[in-house]
Amino acid sequence: AIDRRSTSTITTTDMAKARLRGGTIRQIAHAAFDRERRELEAWVAPAFVRQESLFARTVGAQNAAVITCAHAGEISMAGAGAGGEVTAAAILGDIL
Repeated sequence: AIDRRSTSTITTTDMAKARLRGGTIRQIAHAAFDRERRELEAWVAPAFVRQESLFARTVGAQNAAVITCAHAGEISMAGAGAGGEVTAAAILGDIL
């Protein structure tokens, strides 16, 4: 039930326009809970991110997450997330 769009429609022109605006395009998963309406908004789609953001600096097989908390503010995490070696290491870790 989560709205999702692929990066397959992103063109080199889209990327060039993003660079001119000082950023890039990344596939982003977003979720936010509205306490008043008691609703979860969630989507996965290509989105513009500023060049200085954690998401723009995350490349290749890396993943990044930013969690915003009412009392703790923003908590950021980044690290290996996909790719042959990383996946193999995760599977072996799970087996062990």
